Amino acid sequence: MNCLKAPFQEKNAGKILTAYVLMQPVLDLLVSLMLNLLNVSVSIGVFIRAFFMLYTVLYILVNRNMKYRKYALLYFGVLILYAAVFMINIVTGKPSFTWFDEAKNVVKAFYFPVMLVGMTLIVLQCGVKITDKLMTLLLFEYTAIIFVATVTGTYYYSYIYEKRGTVGWFYAPNEIGAIIAILLPFTLVYLFQEKKIYKGLIPFLITMFSVFYMGTKVPVLAYAGYLLVGVVVIIINLARRKKIFNKANVARGVCVLLATLFFLFTAPVCKNIVSVFTQAFHLEYMGTPGGEGSDDIKDSSGNKLSPTGPDASILLSNRDTFWENVRIAHDEASPMDKIVGMGHYMHFESGYSNKTIEMDFMDLYYHYGVLGVVLYFAAFVGIFLAILIAGLKKFTTFVSSFRYTAGFYAILISCGVAMLAGHVFTAPAVSFCIVLAVIYVIQVIKEKNKSLQEKANVF
Repeated sequence: MNCLKAPFQEKNAGKILTAYVLMQPVLDLLVSLMLNLLNVSVSIGVFIRAFFMLYTVLYILVNRNMKYRKYALLYFGVLILYAAVFMINIVTGKPSFTWFDEAKNVVKAFYFPVMLVGMTLIVLQCGVKITDKLMTLLLFEYTAIIFVATVTGTYYYSYIYEKRGTVGWFYAPNEIGAIIAILLPFTLVYLFQEKKIYKGLIPFLITMFSVFYMGTKVPVLAYAGYLLVGVVVIIINLARRKKIFNKANVARGVCVLLATLFFLFTAPVCKNIVSVFTQAFHLEYMGTPGGEGSDDIKDSSGNKLSPTGPDASILLSNRDTFWENVRIAHDEASPMDKIVGMGHYMHFESGYSNKTIEMDFMDLYYHYGVLGVVLYFAAFVGIFLAILIAGLKKFTTFVSSFRYTAGFYAILISCGVAMLAGHVFTAPAVSFCIVLAVIYVIQVIKEKNKSLQEKANVF
């Protein structure tokens, strides 16, 4: 009995959570190896993440003295009820070969809201610190694997058909790129806060290698965006007459500048980004979006571009074209499908297909309906608004904080990537990083309020 109770004790839960955080790259590596070497789509990584999601729910169920416990259990209960209704609708309306995949996908999708609520409550109770160092170590695990695989020539391509970009030994470049984009700000903060420069510089340089050599747009654009945010924060601090410049920080800044310039001119990703924007600009003058002849415009691969305009199609990688097909299928769906969702498998003229739009907000809406989306984002929106309000109450304090802006930027960039490229909220590995970023910001707010000798009554 003591063995069963041990994982649910506060002193052990913190260690389990920390171990699970650092285990993420290993899980993604297992997923990749099972897909690439064994061609098995259901891996041990999926089961471990599902098991840990169950652990967070059971922990809150067992520990009756937790704050907000009743609200969390009520939320979990509503999600379970929704999932049951969703699966009943799937079983009664779709062929049997879709049932297992639909059940697996609903667990993967709703991993985020369950972990967001569960992890937040457990971390706050156990006193586990989601620090810059922990986030940097997590990202370093990912980028070190990419680096080693690339320099040894054993890596997988980010773009298989074009044979360009490196994703290391991982499987999904979109997901790994999103993870890097979300965790990047914390690595920069750690670089400037770690007293021993080499301890912050090594993970930063390895991360820069992955950012620029993956060949995908998301990490590079996210990095550029945070550099701009960092410059704004520096200006605000200087306006407040805060002493932020010293020899060590200047040396760190020079390293960031030199590393950025080096990779900017040597890595292929920038050429890819320029090519995308150049092609969009060129096609803008070849045909008027939505006008005569625009339906016949194609990209460099011969794919027909959407009537919304060639520039939109290229920048969205033709996601808007498939979005139009899904929208038509949704318009023809039953009222029940529109309320609880159509699921991943949708019926088109060519038959059933589980292809996604790869724009998370749209995918979640069409897959899980109005009810599913409301339940899915209810906790996230509530916590995000609390974070925003807390920041606005002490605006100058928080907007001048590199840690607060790093965490807040990570949350915002995750929403932006989810909107345009997908594989964020619907991918457990990526959405877990959002959970960590949210908890990180909450802890920064609590620490700031405590240092100001105020009660953190927002959370």
